[in-house]
Amino acid sequence: MNFPTTLNIGDSYTDDCNAAIHVFIRDSNDDPITAVGDHDFTDLDFAPECTITQNGTIGRVVCTVEYVTASPENYLKIQIPSSESRRATVGVATVQVLLKWTGAQKALGTQTVTWQALI
Repeated sequence: MNFPTTLNIGDSYTDDCNAAIHVFIRDSNDDPITAVGDHDFTDLDFAPECTITQNGTIGRVVCTVEYVTASPENYLKIQIPSSESRRATVGVATVQVLLKWTGAQKALGTQTVTWQALI
């Protein structure tokens, strides 16, 4: 997963700030994919999620996830507004992205991210 390894507490990771996080969905050969089995990323019931766990707390920092069809490669757009990033504490957190459909899901894996204070 290509989530940033460092985020700043208080920063806004949104389209409004041209800083939304783009996560590209690829297979084990690093090739772009647009489906998992019979489940397509453009299906109406596709509802990807991103959870951030820090100090044993899941969901203290809430982000939104949207699938974007783009050229040259589609991606998941993850947005964390400053009101949410201010809820993080200095230190390491774990990020997990889930590809979800009604009755099915696939984890993209987990990645660590370090939250750092700007001041």
